[in-house]
Amino acid sequence: DANTIVVVTADHGEAFFEHQVNMFHEHLWQENIHVPWIIKLTNNKAARMKQWAQSIDIAPTFTDLAGISKGKFWMGHSQAPALLGTGAAPVEQPYSEYSDMRTIIDEKGMKLIINLPGAPYLYDLSKDPLEKTNLASSRPEEITRLRALMDARYNQGKALSANFTAGSSGNLTPEQIEQLKALGYMQDQ
Repeated sequence: DANTIVVVTADHGEAFFEHQVNMFHEHLWQENIHVPWIIKLTNNKAARMKQWAQSIDIAPTFTDLAGISKGKFWMGHSQAPALLGTGAAPVEQPYSEYSDMRTIIDEKGMKLIINLPGAPYLYDLSKDPLEKTNLASSRPEEITRLRALMDARYNQGKALSANFTAGSSGNLTPEQIEQLKALGYMQDQ
């Protein structure tokens, strides 16, 4: 069908002792956060985007491709122009957080990880994609620059969260709430 979009993606990767961690997605190393995002649009040839994209870009991309307005509180950006070859998609530094750990990657591939034991960690992914050489002690100016970008993204999310009530279940049915609790996404207040 001409209106079909097929997507393959994942919410996290898996570690196989690359950083002395096995099978846990509770870290911010590349093997945990760099996941596939494959989209097949009917009647489009295969293409590879060169810029970074994030999971928060999936919904805005779908709505853009479907001709529907993006949600009011969505932070992601549509990647449709890059996918369709009609222009460049907005580029934003990939940002991830897990528990109290945070990471950001700039357009040159410099990656900062904070709040992990031994942190900060600083890597140049363009030269060190396996994150073997921590540059933190030799590049304090990069840490300061990336930390400012990271803090801006964190504060953007905090400001956005003011639009929602903590513990609110919205319009979920009791069955949906129980399913989310069983999966660990909700808890009794």
